[in-house]
Amino acid sequence: AGCNYSIVWTWVATDNCGNQATLVQNIEVIDELNIAITPDAGDICLGETLQLSVSPIDPSYTYVWNTTIGTFDNPNSATPVFSSTSEGTAVITVQITSLGGCVGTANASIVIGSANGIATANSPVCAGSRLNLNVSVDGTFQWEGPNGFTSTLRNPSINNTQSVNAGTYSVTITNGNCTNVSTVEVVVEEEPNIILIGDTEVCEGDDIE
Repeated sequence: AGCNYSIVWTWVATDNCGNQATLVQNIEVIDELNIAITPDAGDICLGETLQLSVSPIDPSYTYVWNTTIGTFDNPNSATPVFSSTSEGTAVITVQITSLGGCVGTANASIVIGSANGIATANSPVCAGSRLNLNVSVDGTFQWEGPNGFTSTLRNPSINNTQSVNAGTYSVTITNGNCTNVSTVEVVVEEEPNIILIGDTEVCEGDDIE
């Protein structure tokens, strides 16, 4: 909707004899609010907030904010704070209405990303077997662990696992502008050391110790 107002022109013509003719001209002017959101595009991570603002700001205006995902701390403010608990692209719209009935709208697009992956492992593992490390999100990865272990793979593994490979493994996950660290504890169980001492004879019915 626009803001309409009228301009009225009155034309009076007089000839040499003093005769007059009057013409009234009505001009309808259609205008609208020219508004803009700051920022009109951007990226945030889950758990972060984004300060939005819209211009013009006037205490007599009313503001209504809407979004496809996420929420505002005050959807009727000229400067709300936006946040989201879901990943995706939020299409944000604000509508301003003036006291005179002028209405204007503007849009913004905000991408919400996440690096909230969880590190896991097939722990406990037996000594000599294979240790598999995993993380449950896309992105880039930097693993660190005992015995100088490092890897940039999403799901790295260690063959012939030994006791020196037991301990805490951490992975730094980067997804766009988002970063998160997740850890997992790995237990390596040594094979039992069984020693048989000599041969002996027992009679049927005797106990074997």
